[in-house]
Amino acid sequence: NYYCVLPGQGKYHGPSFRIRGDKPWGKNLIDFPEKHSTDAITDLTLDWLKDRKKEKPFFLMHHYKAPHDYFENAERYESFLAEVDIPEPETLWKRHPEFGSLATRGNQDELIPHIGTSIGNRNPRRSYLRDLPGRFPNEFPENYDPDDYTDEQNTRFAYNAYLKKFLRCVKGIDDNLGRLFKHLEETGQMDNTVIIYTGDQGFMLGEHDYQDKRWMYEESMRMPFLVRYPKTVNAGQNFDTIIENVDYAPTMLDFAGAAIPQGVQGRSFKSLLETGEEADDWKKAAYYRYWMHMAHHDNPAHLGMRTKRYKLIYFYGCNYQGGYQTPAGWELYDMKNDPHETKNLYHNPKHAKLAQSLKGWLAKVRKRVGDDGTHYPACEKIIQEFWDYDKADQAKAKKISAEYLVRREAELESGLKNPKTSGKP
Repeated sequence: NYYCVLPGQGKYHGPSFRIRGDKPWGKNLIDFPEKHSTDAITDLTLDWLKDRKKEKPFFLMHHYKAPHDYFENAERYESFLAEVDIPEPETLWKRHPEFGSLATRGNQDELIPHIGTSIGNRNPRRSYLRDLPGRFPNEFPENYDPDDYTDEQNTRFAYNAYLKKFLRCVKGIDDNLGRLFKHLEETGQMDNTVIIYTGDQGFMLGEHDYQDKRWMYEESMRMPFLVRYPKTVNAGQNFDTIIENVDYAPTMLDFAGAAIPQGVQGRSFKSLLETGEEADDWKKAAYYRYWMHMAHHDNPAHLGMRTKRYKLIYFYGCNYQGGYQTPAGWELYDMKNDPHETKNLYHNPKHAKLAQSLKGWLAKVRKRVGDDGTHYPACEKIIQEFWDYDKADQAKAKKISAEYLVRREAELESGLKNPKTSGKP
């Protein structure tokens, strides 16, 4: 019945929103030239709640732009954490020799500089050390020149700038949700409203010297999901049940007492929230697919599966048309004993049977969710070509690694003349 949405990602400051109207799509706009988007979105939500028909139930989706990078907080948060040095994750500094695969490291680590946006100067095409000083100069020393500092110092500067801008955006969300919840309390709706707090993905915040959301690694794959409804949901519960975002809509419909369409892929987990018990026939694995190969943040395309105990990742190394190949590789992590994903067990003989079992399971999950490759046959051909990943496949992958390195360095030479990315050793 109502929408008010940002066009695309919209702007952090002075946002415009698309609304219903008599003009063609995209032309019906309302503007907030003096506001931060987080404040404006909360204002819009509060206005809608105040004006709605009080005798009717409501369903409202309240979405923030924040914290989408590049992070731009409201001016009032500039002093927040300004004097704090935020500690870096251990894996930012130390890449475990067993982390990753031929797909993310290359043959003899030759692709480490080129896979994944970095915090420091590892990636010569895109790093926060390259991007942030120009965008947020106040987060760096006065008259900052990376050549005046060591690599370690520069990385710390970039990491702290990155995290502080991120956390200031999150602080804006926290404060504005406080405004929203206060309204619900003052109007007597707080305990009569199902509140679901979640996001569309997690985010890498420097772990493994990676940034962004386009990874199957844990920090990116896991999403926050909190539910408050004191009438039927007990507070303080924590679940390790496998939940996917396709399960959100059926759960919301279930809470609303509405019928769940047959074509919906997901399944309601309302009973889990209300009883605390996972159904015996609940899914045992979550499926993941990232297909925008080597795009925004130099992430190779991959797919995989996460169970409660294990994670299997397959970097198949091509775009959806089967082109722009990078080396294929498999990764297997024991999430119980290695929650930070530092040791890839795929090539460990002790886990060979487990790896093959999980690969068979993954193939079945792909079919179950309808991602069996029929829509993109050229891509699927390569997926199947390296699926077994025997010695011959690995030899081909090593050759592709060398070929990609030559291509990558040529691209950098033509597109980035003498990029200034590093400090003194």
